Amino acid sequence: MPHIQLHNMQKSVTSSVVFIILFIVAFFANASEVASGDLRAAIRSAGFSCHQVINVKSAGDNDWVVKCNAGKYRVKRDPNGQFTVSQVE
Repeated sequence: MPHIQLHNMQKSVTSSVVFIILFIVAFFANASEVASGDLRAAIRSAGFSCHQVINVKSAGDNDWVVKCNAGKYRVKRDPNGQFTVSQVE
C-alpha cells in the first residue's frame, strides 16, 4: 500500500510541475502577442509609423521600448489600459 501512495504522490507532483511550466510558457507567449500586436497598434494610433516590430525591451511594469522598422518608441500603459507613446532618439 505505501508504494502505491508514493507512486500517486509522484504523479501528483509531476502533474503540478508540468502545469506550472505550461502556465509560464503561456504567460510569455501572451506577452509576445501583446508586444507585437498591441504595442504596434498603440504606436500607429499615436500617429507614428510602425509597420513591423523588430525588438521590444521592457523598461518596467507596463513600460516598453519598441524598435520598429521606422523608428524607436517608448510605450507606456496606464492602469486603465490606455497607451502613451513617445519617440526615442
